[in-house]
Amino acid sequence: MTIGPEMEQSIILVLTGGLVSLISTLAGMFLQHILEVRKLRLQAKAHPTTVVYTKQVEFFEKLNPILSEINGFITTLDVWLGESSPEARSRVEKARLNTASIGKLDKLTEDYFVFLPAEVLEHVRGLSFNCMMLSNSPSLDRAEGCIDELFAFQNKLRDFVGTDQLSEDLLKAFSSGRRKKQLHSKRSD
Repeated sequence: MTIGPEMEQSIILVLTGGLVSLISTLAGMFLQHILEVRKLRLQAKAHPTTVVYTKQVEFFEKLNPILSEINGFITTLDVWLGESSPEARSRVEKARLNTASIGKLDKLTEDYFVFLPAEVLEHVRGLSFNCMMLSNSPSLDRAEGCIDELFAFQNKLRDFVGTDQLSEDLLKAFSSGRRKKQLHSKRSD
């Protein structure tokens, strides 16, 4: 059986069409592979950033109630140290031993320190240290130093997450009378 010229042309066209289809499919698969590899590389680069961000958010969510407890610890001591009533001494003694919030802060920091910036860690350590000093040796000056440290730390956190700082007016509103006089004299200088 002989193949005529028309049949030869048809076979060549079918083979050529098949070859073009095969090359097109292979080129599409190769292009898809390259795009998938790029996508995976971008995801691999973004994943650590996402993990760090998620852990920082967890830290800040767990930190807020602890900072409220620390604020209570400091302000309780500040109030009772400023009092001269007979019960003030026993109240100071009781309040200074209530360091559970400082322990919580230290534990939380230990759990998340890998994910936190150095500046935040520095402020946490400073706040924890000053609160322990206040607990060990309570005084009005130390209490006021701890209040300043707490506000500085909260402002650092606000700066870190991009919100406004606490106003000095708010600090004045919640501080003792002696503290208000110090702030007023600083402003008038």
